[in-house]
Amino acid sequence: MARLPVSLPTQSRRRARFAQTLWAGLVLVQFAGFSASDCLGQPDNDPTRIGQTQAETTRSGQSPAEPTPGQSVVDASGGTPADSSADPPAKGPSPPTPEDIAFFERKIRPVLVTECFACHSSRLPDKMQAGLALDTAAGLRKGGDSGPAVVPGDPAASLLLERIAEPDLARSMPPKKLLPPEVVAEFTEWVRRGAPDPRQDSVDGWTAPDEAARRAHWAFQSPREPSLPEVARGNWPRGDIDRFVLAALEQRGLAPVADADPRSLLRRVAFDLTGLPPSAADLEAFVANPSREEFARVVDRLLDSPRFCEKWARHWLDVARYAESTGKTVNFAYPQAWRYRDYVIAALKSDKPFDRFILEQLASDLLPFDTPAQRAEHLVATFLAIGPKTLNERSGLKFELDLVDEQIDVATQAFLGLSVACARCHDHKFDPIPQADYYALAGIFRSTETCYGTVSFINAQRVSPLLPLPVEAHPEPDVPPLSELERRRLQGQIDRIRDSIARSQDGMAQFLSFGQISLLQARLDAYDASGQPTLLAMGVRDRFPPFAVGASAVAAPPLRPGGIHQ
Repeated sequence: MARLPVSLPTQSRRRARFAQTLWAGLVLVQFAGFSASDCLGQPDNDPTRIGQTQAETTRSGQSPAEPTPGQSVVDASGGTPADSSADPPAKGPSPPTPEDIAFFERKIRPVLVTECFACHSSRLPDKMQAGLALDTAAGLRKGGDSGPAVVPGDPAASLLLERIAEPDLARSMPPKKLLPPEVVAEFTEWVRRGAPDPRQDSVDGWTAPDEAARRAHWAFQSPREPSLPEVARGNWPRGDIDRFVLAALEQRGLAPVADADPRSLLRRVAFDLTGLPPSAADLEAFVANPSREEFARVVDRLLDSPRFCEKWARHWLDVARYAESTGKTVNFAYPQAWRYRDYVIAALKSDKPFDRFILEQLASDLLPFDTPAQRAEHLVATFLAIGPKTLNERSGLKFELDLVDEQIDVATQAFLGLSVACARCHDHKFDPIPQADYYALAGIFRSTETCYGTVSFINAQRVSPLLPLPVEAHPEPDVPPLSELERRRLQGQIDRIRDSIARSQDGMAQFLSFGQISLLQARLDAYDASGQPTLLAMGVRDRFPPFAVGASAVAAPPLRPGGIHQ
């Protein structure tokens, strides 16, 4: 493990050490029973991918393979399609998904605790108002003197939503306070999802699980090597995995289907590896010579294709919650997000070791470098800057803590296979994630400045700079050069809007006009004085607040690039 210099600022050392030890954490996760598929998700055969649109796939002239007469068609769940003439079975309420539970824990429970429990808690019967207890799932379903508080799946019929959205302070809940519109929207979405609530029905009846129960939880069992199952068709398996597949088929009284014909086989492997169909010429060549040797050569060629890296980068980008805009309540574009996307593709193409990849995701800006190109890659190589952000959050402190919470969530889910964000409000029940550990991580991430590059605009006040890339690395610009004529045109627009603001007496018009100036100025700021694009990237860097020395305050020395030594 790398040794950190004593001169490195404390929080910098902690973030770097956190990144360096995550590889050991991944090893522990493997012993706990997690696999790479738990973190990355299962691959699909969706032909959409980076670099080619669905329309281009259609223009290739290839259509999905049709089943031949008599061939069994199996649906995604592994069974055969139901008879379309039969009546669909009756469905009960769908159980909440892990995403639904996470939504409740992150968006709903904290608001209930801070805004509602003072007057609506079964722990405080003498102070409980209107007979309504919101601290248990049973109390929420039962409701109070006015009836059920929520009607799962029906926001319009839910009294709780009606009261928290009430604009009249005399009738609003919480009393004499209006909740932010985004909070009301999140409660509405929660009810629309069916109001999933994992809480125990009785507060007094809940007891923390003992250590034996924690250790017996299925998610923390060490993997064990199973013995190979006995099968009736001993000549069918070509490997150990085939024996497990065949055993499961035989237990259900099923027999394996015949091997795929050469045309279907090539289409399947092409879609699996690249997300694209094979060309007509490749199909015909393989049909003419469907030998094992030729199939191996086809697979090697597909693995060497840039399309392979683009397709499989998509799965990591899903883990990294990659998007080219902020999402949430005010959706602003991330013009430089594509650099991270291309970095992930290049990492796959170069077979970057996964432990190095982890280190770069969390602390690449602190790593040593030998060339300007390597420094540029380090600045881009982090998933901490992308992701959703609530740019219209009125509280700067809450925005900062929500940003840290989102970074903790993506880092722990990606590398530990655990959702740690719930510990923002409470210790975890089974997995060993106490609230104290959550805030220890929060201290590390809070010492980091996140540079995502949005500008001030209407309802988007949480602005951020971008990181300059070294010019010597010759990074690819994202926009063409700016002509002098276009520069004068943009500056003229800004000057005219400023003049109209000075003459206007309409406050709302002035407010909107300042937003226009902000966008136009951002376009100008994307270029240097000569009209060449400024070379920027999303990323993170350590922030160094002033610290006191004796009676005076001095700025902490800046961290020199390459502050971590191997």
